[in-house]
Amino acid sequence: MQLRRRGADAVIDVMDEGPGISPEERGRVFEPFYQGNTVYTGPVKGTGLGLAIVREYATVHQGSAEIIDDGSPGAHLRVILPTRQMEAAA
Repeated sequence: MQLRRRGADAVIDVMDEGPGISPEERGRVFEPFYQGNTVYTGPVKGTGLGLAIVREYATVHQGSAEIIDDGSPGAHLRVILPTRQMEAAA
């Protein structure tokens, strides 16, 4: 994970080394309850709400959440939040 300031925005990049997000699924991963087609083998199966909540939070705060296609293995997600909103709330 990386956090940096870009102009008046806070930019949060989250990357993993998993299977990534297929181009066919990129339009849906922020939908509530969408779990994708990858078979999960871990101890806890998710509900498909995490990325929907992330995008809703970012949007409510006049920011954005997006998938970055940088050619690296795994998923790369970016959340951008305006710091002027965060400073006003503090």
